[in-house]
Amino acid sequence: MADRQAVFQGSAPLSSFTRLEELVADCEGELQVRLEFGVHEEGIRQLTGEAKGIVKVQCQRCLDLMDFALDFQFHIGFAMHDEMATSIPRDLDPIVIRPDEQPNLQDLIEDDLLLAIPEFVSHPPDQCSVTTEFGDPETAEKVESDTSKENPFSVLEQLKDPGKQ
Repeated sequence: MADRQAVFQGSAPLSSFTRLEELVADCEGELQVRLEFGVHEEGIRQLTGEAKGIVKVQCQRCLDLMDFALDFQFHIGFAMHDEMATSIPRDLDPIVIRPDEQPNLQDLIEDDLLLAIPEFVSHPPDQCSVTTEFGDPETAEKVESDTSKENPFSVLEQLKDPGKQ
């Protein structure tokens, strides 16, 4: 396929990505995928592509469900053995496949799909049902009053310079 520079475009149901179920609240919907096979400028067979979709995840701040937009690209370089994988250009993620193997495209896409979802997802602060405030006036007053107290380490200052008493 790489030699023919094949291009595929379509959709895949999110429910077909079995490892994804552990990270999201709902696997309904589809992932729009575009795959382009080709040969890298250094002669390495490659697969580049992009995927877009929306998954339901749980906000880690308020624990409500929210939509998370997936939009990621992947660049994979195919190597025939581990030694070849170490020499693949840095702009490609190396995948070792044996000459008699066919790569499982769904697994390759799912690997990048899992990496595209952050470990801790939350609503933007203005959309989350849990509100937090920093710089609260009452807290600022309390901090100011706490700083006016005598420093408990002032005794050490006298030990440092005994003639200063």
